Amino acid sequence: LPGLIATEELKGYGIIPSPVDDEGNPKPRLDLPPNPEDVANLALFLALIWPHASFGAESPDFPVVHGRRPVTAEPFLRTGDAVALCLRRERQSQAFCQGLVQGYADYVVIHEKACIPATVTPQDLVAVFAGPHVVVSTGYIDDLPAFETAVEMFISHFPCD
Repeated sequence: LPGLIATEELKGYGIIPSPVDDEGNPKPRLDLPPNPEDVANLALFLALIWPHASFGAESPDFPVVHGRRPVTAEPFLRTGDAVALCLRRERQSQAFCQGLVQGYADYVVIHEKACIPATVTPQDLVAVFAGPHVVVSTGYIDDLPAFETAVEMFISHFPCD
C-alpha cells in the first residue's frame, strides 16, 4: 500500500499485508510496506547526501559539517538538520520536507496528541515545524530528534481542547 508505514498500530488494523504467504514462507521485503526504521534510515540517507546532490559534488566527504556539528550516522534525523533541510529552496528539498512533516503530523493525529484540521496543507505543517517558533523549542535548542520537535510543535499549535 503506497504511503503507509508498517507500524504496529497499522498492522493491528489488518490493513498491512502479512509478511508471510499462505504457506508460511516469508515474502520478499520489497513486496511489503516499509517498517518505521526503514523510513528513518531513508530519511537519514537523504539528509546526508542532499547537500552534495544539490551542489553536484562527485565524491562527498563525510562527515559533512552543517554549522553546529558534523553529521554522523544516527537512527534519526536531528531537529537542526531537518529545519535546515526544510528551509532550503530546492523543489526536492521542499517535497522531502513536506513528506517528512506530513508523516510526523499523521502520527500526532493517529495517537490523538494534536488535533490538526483537515484543511491544513503540507506547506502549513512545514511552516509550523520550521517556522519562527521552532528556535525557542526544547527540541531545537537541544537538537533532539526532529520527530520529538514536530510532536512538540504540533501539540502547541493544534491543541485538542
